[in-house]
Amino acid sequence: MRIRPPRGGFGRSALLLPLVLLVNGSIPAAPVADAGDTLRVTWNDCQPLVEAHPRLAAARASVQAAAGAVREAAALPNPEGDLRLLSVDPRHGGEAAREEEFALGLPLDWIWTRPGRLSSARAGEALAAVEAELVTRELTLELAEAFWVLAGDQARAATLDDLDRHMQDLRRAIAIRVQLGESRPVEAARIDVEALRQQAEADAARRALELSRRRLAQWLPAAAGVPLVVETDIFQLPAPPDEGAPGEHARLRAAQASIRAERGALAAERAGLLPRLELHGSLERADDRLARGVGLTLDLPLFNWNRGRIGQARARLREAQAGLDEERRRLAMDLAEAESACGTSLATARSYRDEILPRAEEAALALEKGWRLGEANLFELIDARRLLGSIRREAIEACVQAQVDRLRLGMLLEKEIY
Repeated sequence: MRIRPPRGGFGRSALLLPLVLLVNGSIPAAPVADAGDTLRVTWNDCQPLVEAHPRLAAARASVQAAAGAVREAAALPNPEGDLRLLSVDPRHGGEAAREEEFALGLPLDWIWTRPGRLSSARAGEALAAVEAELVTRELTLELAEAFWVLAGDQARAATLDDLDRHMQDLRRAIAIRVQLGESRPVEAARIDVEALRQQAEADAARRALELSRRRLAQWLPAAAGVPLVVETDIFQLPAPPDEGAPGEHARLRAAQASIRAERGALAAERAGLLPRLELHGSLERADDRLARGVGLTLDLPLFNWNRGRIGQARARLREAQAGLDEERRRLAMDLAEAESACGTSLATARSYRDEILPRAEEAALALEKGWRLGEANLFELIDARRLLGSIRREAIEACVQAQVDRLRLGMLLEKEIY
């Protein structure tokens, strides 16, 4: 219904409306406290925090443990010595004689078992290093997601606070007009309901913002008890990362290292078919004689040919090879999904930022101007403001999702996230 202004104009309320119903044409900045009460951080401040994460420390400790296993596999066996002091009583009586025996043994089977064990240990070290690299990228992605979610919640809370303030101003203006007889009481009731609804949404957004701050504060020991504020522009959308070769991904390198480790283990088990050989040298000294000797000890595999352990090693090797094929397929599918999600979210975010949001703001501003001139009713204005608030929130969510999708694609392509 078209509302015409009263014969005498809008009266005193007309002087208040231009002040209390001014539409803000852009996303407002997040409300922050004084500099002494907040901790402002950028991504450059957050990125080094990955190095101090316990999960990365554990992964690097695993690399050191694997390096120790390589040194152990490469080490030569220690010789074994045996020293005996004997007191021998003659059979037909007489003074007891003293004898000394010294034996030295050196295992020789390491010559054919060492290569397999060393190859398996080196592959284990490579696998641990690749896993540490994967942990670094995963932690960087987790930190970046926490950073951008907080940035989005800041913008969302600021938008809802701005809409709530505008609704409260509109509520007061309608109350004045009802008192002056320029509006119907039903308009005041409707604006009260809308204001309460807007206030509830703003309160929920503030609670979500507090949770996001706590999540990012887990990475920042200095943020204990201090509100966090991230300084970034979520509407500055980056270009998608360049495509890389999926065959060089760390997940495939980890699967290949597992295959090398299992091949080394199989070679070591096959070397167990050869006899265990140990070289002995002995020296025996008594009062009336000196004896020297050299010998070999063989452990012949007559009854146990190590077939069970060899079969297990072969099965683990086939499992590792199948795992590489599965990982290659999974990586290709993950890459395709990430590329699609990144392209879609970036296009959606640009559409909201460049087309949808500006048009919604222009429409709301024009409708409010028409309402002040009596060419539109209050319910149309409320619907326009509600639509503008919804589009602002959707634009923020679309931009945050675009940032996160780009991060995931960058991790899959092993590109620098920022």
